[in-house]
Amino acid sequence: MEEEFELAGAYVAGVIDGGSSITAVVWKQKSALLGYEIRPQVSLQRQNEEVLYVIDDWAREHGVRGRIEEKSDSTMWTLENREDVRTFLQALQPYLIVNDNVANLVLEELLPRLEAGTHRTKEGFLETMEYVDMIRDEAAVSQRKYDREYFEELWEDEISNRQSSL
Repeated sequence: MEEEFELAGAYVAGVIDGGSSITAVVWKQKSALLGYEIRPQVSLQRQNEEVLYVIDDWAREHGVRGRIEEKSDSTMWTLENREDVRTFLQALQPYLIVNDNVANLVLEELLPRLEAGTHRTKEGFLETMEYVDMIRDEAAVSQRKYDREYFEELWEDEISNRQSSL
């Protein structure tokens, strides 16, 4: 039984390595302290939804709750809850090959900063965005309006004023 469980984990990791997105998303959020939200994300999109249900079943066995959304020509499975992302990636980490580096960045750099609240100050947000950009680079995410440079320019006057008064 344990061997079967390990094989299932290796299978899921192979699917994740073979065509998923492990990244961090940033968007405008009025209720967030600085007006922007940062969230880790794991997603898979397939035309054949059967594999997504296999992934979802395995994730649920590990206490992880993904969301399945049917699109017009495909189906998407997504994780965005911090703890679910952590649990999912930690369970897969021994088996990941292609996405090993990006999983490590999420687990060792992004999640600890989000949990510590580092991103709740402008300076801390910029520090966290540095890791968001690394994750996106590692994951080859090309479309990104909000990167560290965007926020450096947005908050340039406030940050330079604070630094000059120190």
